[in-house]
Amino acid sequence: MPSIRTTEEEEASIKRKFYGGRGDKAHLGGFTSFDPNGISPTLWKEMVSWLGVKSLVDVGCGRGISTSWFVLHGMDYVVCVEGSHDAVANSLLHGLQPQEGTEFELVEHDFSLGPWWPSRTVDAAWCVEFTEHVGRNYQLNYFASFRKAAYIFMTHSQRGGWHHVEVHDSDWWILRMESMGFVYSEYLTKKMRQVALKDWKRNDFLRAMQNNKKKNTFGVGQHLIKTLQASVYMNPLVASLPQHAHLLTEHGCFASGEGGIECGKVGSKVQNLTPLPDSYKPVVLSDKMDKAWMDLIYDLPLPGQGLDPDENVVIVAE
Repeated sequence: MPSIRTTEEEEASIKRKFYGGRGDKAHLGGFTSFDPNGISPTLWKEMVSWLGVKSLVDVGCGRGISTSWFVLHGMDYVVCVEGSHDAVANSLLHGLQPQEGTEFELVEHDFSLGPWWPSRTVDAAWCVEFTEHVGRNYQLNYFASFRKAAYIFMTHSQRGGWHHVEVHDSDWWILRMESMGFVYSEYLTKKMRQVALKDWKRNDFLRAMQNNKKKNTFGVGQHLIKTLQASVYMNPLVASLPQHAHLLTEHGCFASGEGGIECGKVGSKVQNLTPLPDSYKPVVLSDKMDKAWMDLIYDLPLPGQGLDPDENVVIVAE
């Protein structure tokens, strides 16, 4: 359900600073032109190549920065759902040419007006810098989206910010999510944070990052590593469905003391063992896909103002 727009008088009273959301009610918006703290292509590749993600819903997707990566990297189905009309109107997804066989949707929906869920179940939900913006009285509305995903990758804030109305520690969120039937995975959470840490010092995404000589690091993936406490949950009701049986793609054959070998691979020691169907194998990623996404975002500007001073320190994933 699309959001209700502000009047000119209401808009004049909202001090948005460098945040987007012009014309949106004050509980919406809060996105920036490009937030390096909330992205991690290395983590996304791990989700695809190791976990086996082929379909995804991006909840609170903003302008589609993260969504566009998955669209351009050969997923079967990707949907971006966002409450801000300003973000949807200026989304990177407009006119985007996906990989062959990729279906994607851009949906404008304000979760304060009711629930929304994708038209089919998906392998994963990606939800970064969103949960703290929505009050508990509306949480069931976006939990409806989570219930359609086998795995949920989400962050939560531990500090103030634009319309931050649900700021809690990790224990609170684990209790909240598990009370809704989702299962917290400490293993996947730690693994995700460690993988995201590999992008921490990258400065090659934007022209503005490469040309900025004053900063040694832009804290890429920082919200996933530490600041917003990224967590991974499983949804057994979806993960157990036949259409998601391909998830967890580690090869299962063993030979000469070595595991993780692809069964039936020609020329290997296990070529005579029964191979898995191609549908059980992960999407093959390529440098060409990476370049398509980098070209898409390269000229985006950095946010108009910097981060809080204590967000510019090097951190170690726990």
